[in-house]
Amino acid sequence: MTLFELIFIGIALLISVLLLIMLVLKRQDRDTAPGPSVIPSGDSGRKSWNPNAPGGSEKRNWLVGRTGNLTHRTFYLGQRTITIGRGVSNPIQVANGKASRVHCRIETIGEGIQVVDMNSANGTLVNGRVIQRHFLKHGDEINVGDDVFVFHERGNFTQDDTLGAKAGGAKASDTTRMVRPELMPGFEKTDFSEEE
Repeated sequence: MTLFELIFIGIALLISVLLLIMLVLKRQDRDTAPGPSVIPSGDSGRKSWNPNAPGGSEKRNWLVGRTGNLTHRTFYLGQRTITIGRGVSNPIQVANGKASRVHCRIETIGEGIQVVDMNSANGTLVNGRVIQRHFLKHGDEINVGDDVFVFHERGNFTQDDTLGAKAGGAKASDTTRMVRPELMPGFEKTDFSEEE
């Protein structure tokens, strides 16, 4: 064997070992990453999350519906900007009269995901508090009118209901019903006045 052939074999072995190490580290990272808790299947007989789902793969940034017609529906956010509201143009359309046509927006900012209220009539709540902007953490609950979503940083959900979440009931043309915030589920009064 020539010196060139020996060097070539050595480099090929080195690359093979490095690829194997990267594969093992990636698998360990995936296996130890915090994932969403299993949500029991509803009347549809479908599980929203299955870590061993065929064809499924873990992705970042999901919303899971927790109430009403959206219960157990899963919405993949990824790095996209998504709006939620009654209007048909929203990737996530809700059908409740307390939601505005474009109620809130979820967007990627740097390494984080934030929810922004779009001057909705009844406000957007995160974990029971009215917000204008809020960076989401795993497990945060977002109230859009009567609908509640739970944010998951990672998930291996088998179905993405974004754009397919059109449910019957309220129409985009219906007037938003105004309610007092203290009557909304999960409302927690917050005093934003400055102390002297």
